[in-house]
Amino acid sequence: MDEWSSFLNCSRIVKEIEEAVVPIAYVLQVLRESGKEWTVLDLCSGKGFFACLLCDVVANDNRIKPSQMKRVVMVDNDDNINWEHVKLLNEFHQGQNKLYAPIDTYRACVYSNEFSACLCGIMNPPKGGCSFPNIFVIGTHLCRRLSAHAVEVYNELVHATPNESKCALLLAPCCLPVFRGFCYIKGRCNTEETKTPTKPLAPLPGLTFSSDGETALYAQVCWHMVQAQEAGRNGIKLSEISKACKATSKMIKRVAYKGRRAGELKSEHGLWKCREWDEENGKFARMKAGSAVFEKEETTMDEGSGKILTEKFCSWTCAKDVPNFLSERGGRQCSILETKEDSQTFFKIDLFTLGLICNDQPFSYWVSALAAAVECGNEDTTVRIVQAPLVSGAHTEQEKNGNFQSERRSSWILAW
Repeated sequence: MDEWSSFLNCSRIVKEIEEAVVPIAYVLQVLRESGKEWTVLDLCSGKGFFACLLCDVVANDNRIKPSQMKRVVMVDNDDNINWEHVKLLNEFHQGQNKLYAPIDTYRACVYSNEFSACLCGIMNPPKGGCSFPNIFVIGTHLCRRLSAHAVEVYNELVHATPNESKCALLLAPCCLPVFRGFCYIKGRCNTEETKTPTKPLAPLPGLTFSSDGETALYAQVCWHMVQAQEAGRNGIKLSEISKACKATSKMIKRVAYKGRRAGELKSEHGLWKCREWDEENGKFARMKAGSAVFEKEETTMDEGSGKILTEKFCSWTCAKDVPNFLSERGGRQCSILETKEDSQTFFKIDLFTLGLICNDQPFSYWVSALAAAVECGNEDTTVRIVQAPLVSGAHTEQEKNGNFQSERRSSWILAW
């Protein structure tokens, strides 16, 4: 029993078993409905609670042929994980003199060349085999951008899989990414279902931002500073602007510090204000303070075909602030990019804008963005978000801590 101690004596064993229930249930469903052989790829598998329980359940499920699950591949980068129990479980099933799904372990980073070689080994049929394997990618509570990379792995498999084979994905994101910069997910090429911006926001002179969210938030920040100055105040604290804009203090500081470095804003003793019109680049901040972004739509008729053409574009207009601007634009935090050099397609997520519009339910927006980045593959594949709340003591903790904690462990992206 000493070999099993690291597995059985794990302090999180109840939590790990509970988290394995949902992926096991969907793997069994796919095995029963498809009737085909599948290889299960468990990303960031940890000790392998899911893999071990899955193999044992399949081996004892009379509704599934043992040959339907060819093998389970566990991948994790932690050198301190003891996988001796996986070896013992394989030996146990082998001693039963019946078909079983072996568990293979790979100690590799999912961003490394070793993992790429592992994927090639999974995709290439064994000697004498003539069919491409069906692959089910599992990612249980992957942190931050690991969830995005799991989508990339699935998209890569979809593009490499011939029509007669299938790929499936079950992904449960965990903690949120840092809401700055952009997240690029390789492989998404189905552009019909995704709204892409026709034109970027028209920048005003002076400091510019690559993110639509930063552009709009900076206009709000400048407006609040000008309002404080016109009211006779020496400036305004960023914490006060944060409450008024309903944005995190980190986001406010991010755009404010950029404005100060550009010479458009200045601060003294914690109070911030725009520079004067004749002072360095103050005129640019004041121009943005008196402006806001809005979306216009123009309808024209094509003279040749007689069809009605609708074009959406963004412009600037005089306004006090930008209330609900980004959320009203809907979907603008995501777009599809195609590189000219290697004809590679990327799904681009504007993380700053995503964080700005999702104050109430940040995790729901992140999960929805990841689901939109999943490549459908073919007409039979559907992508949906499944809610599976925890039922143990952790569920009580979720309700106590609010909706964010509840969302955090209950949303699964299923592509099948």
